[in-house]
Order: sequence, then structure tokens, then C-alpha cells
Amino acid sequence: MITYSIPEDKGGAITAFDPSGRRVATFNVSRSGQTKMPSDLPSAVYFIRLESGSESITRKSVILR
Repeated sequence: MITYSIPEDKGGAITAFDPSGRRVATFNVSRSGQTKMPSDLPSAVYFIRLESGSESITRKSVILR
């Protein structure tokens, strides 16, 4: 589960990358909330990027199946 917060008047996108840098999922978001990662992703460390307007933040996330 990914929990995020963005300003009410801005939308954004959440993108997940695998360890090799390949994009594995993208979600468009329009307000603060939560979203689930796809259940078919294997166990690994993923990089999750939230972009909204001119701002961007990236964090590591571990999925264990």
C-alpha cells in the first residue's frame, strides 16, 4: 500500500520502477490517499516516484511475497 499526500488543487502521478530502472506501474492521482501496488510484482526493492506539478519525490519500497 502506498500512502501519499498532494495539494488539493494539483493532480499527479505515482510511478514504480524495478531495481533495473524499468517502469513497472503508473497510477494517476487527483488527491491525497492510498493506492495498492500490483499483486503480480515479485519480491524486490522498488523505487516509487510521486510527481505533482513541478515537484517530485522518490522513495525505496520493499515488496516481500
